Amino acid sequence: MPAVNWNVFEKLPGAPDRNFETLCRALVRRHYGRFGDFRALANQPGVEFHLKLHSDCSLGESGRWYGWQCRWYDHPRGRALGSARRTKIAGAMAKSEAVLPGLTDWVLWTRWPLTESDQKWLDKCKTRMRLHQWTSLEVEEHLSGDAEIFRGTYFGELVLTSSVLAALHEKAVAPIGRRWHPEVHQRINVERQLRRILGESEYWDDLQKLADQLDKDTAAIQADTRQVDSELSDATADVARCSHGAASLLKAAHAALLGGDFDIVRECIFNQSFIPPARATALPHQLRARRGRAALSVTNALGDIRSAGSLLKELIACLGKRLVAVLADAGCGKTHRNCLAPTLVIRR
Repeated sequence: MPAVNWNVFEKLPGAPDRNFETLCRALVRRHYGRFGDFRALANQPGVEFHLKLHSDCSLGESGRWYGWQCRWYDHPRGRALGSARRTKIAGAMAKSEAVLPGLTDWVLWTRWPLTESDQKWLDKCKTRMRLHQWTSLEVEEHLSGDAEIFRGTYFGELVLTSSVLAALHEKAVAPIGRRWHPEVHQRINVERQLRRILGESEYWDDLQKLADQLDKDTAAIQADTRQVDSELSDATADVARCSHGAASLLKAAHAALLGGDFDIVRECIFNQSFIPPARATALPHQLRARRGRAALSVTNALGDIRSAGSLLKELIACLGKRLVAVLADAGCGKTHRNCLAPTLVIRR
């Protein structure tokens, strides 16, 4: 199989280091995701993504837990890392051990192989994890089978830039150019729903708005906690923690939509750590019975947490749709709905 063209990869829209991380994550998820629990969170400390195997595969035996740290390092082949980069790598190892204490294998994935001195340094790093080093060779090795599509979308004829997409759109609307007037277009609910299904971030601003409200709820609970009876203080603190967690997830989901990173969106959606414990259900009543000031802030927070759950479920439903048909009678604006602007959504 011919080698991939990394010059094409470097010219893709966006930063090469971010694209490299996204490609590496997609390759691991496509090849090994079915053999374990794959996780990729925004701003994950220590590693960009990790996989805990529950079945034996070519990567390793069941029970092993892999984490990947991806570093593009835009420097010529054969150049040493340097002390600053070594320090950051060592710090990432320490964070991985602290945040993911069960991690058994830690992979440093770079474009170029390490120099001999850097490899010796990596081998001598003190850690209980087994250390590995992957390079662009592992990228090319994994561009096969189920992941063959990535060879075209990142390195070949399937690469679509914004300019190419705009040209394709102009060609597509040319036959109806005489009756297509976007300057007089009026947006309606059908279009807004279509754009939510496409994952356009501006149509999911309610994620950020609800996250801001949950931050206010958390601050209000914390301010009122001083007046809560000791027997209810733990349950009240749980609600504040869940409110903060829900806000963080909504912000991460919205940020991932902004970047078009649907892997991160999926992880945010299926993270249910913000669900309050069962004892929180009766907490507002208990606080009101004691005339506690926190009764109002806890009630508001629980309501907004439930709204967060509903909003994430809606996001699941929208992003999970694979086929959408626009049906209407003649003259009802189907052309405008379908030809408003070029939109590219890649859901792998």
